[in-house]
Amino acid sequence: SWDGPFGNRPFLLWSLEMKPELDADFQHWYENEYLPLQVADIPAWAGARRYLSVYRDPVRHLTFFEAADESVLFNRCLIDIRAPHRNKANLEWQEKVEQAVTWHDATSFRQIYRRPG
Repeated sequence: SWDGPFGNRPFLLWSLEMKPELDADFQHWYENEYLPLQVADIPAWAGARRYLSVYRDPVRHLTFFEAADESVLFNRCLIDIRAPHRNKANLEWQEKVEQAVTWHDATSFRQIYRRPG
């Protein structure tokens, strides 16, 4: 990330498990349409990273959105996600999730331990 190592800041984690037959189409939409909109529309995100589980069935997709600090995460990013001008994008997200996702979770985290310093 532009201002320090990944993992130094609080983050929002989206975890998704997909219907295998819809996974490729969902991932294409998610990476090429939805994520660019998220990053562009919510400038308080400090960075975003995606991961895919290995040797796990069903496959789990993770997206980490880092915020500059906790106040930015809770007082800006999470509020901006639900801003009225994002209603269309959020409705599209909900429709895509209902069609293709078998399980999902969105949780915010703050760092409580780091070694080394």
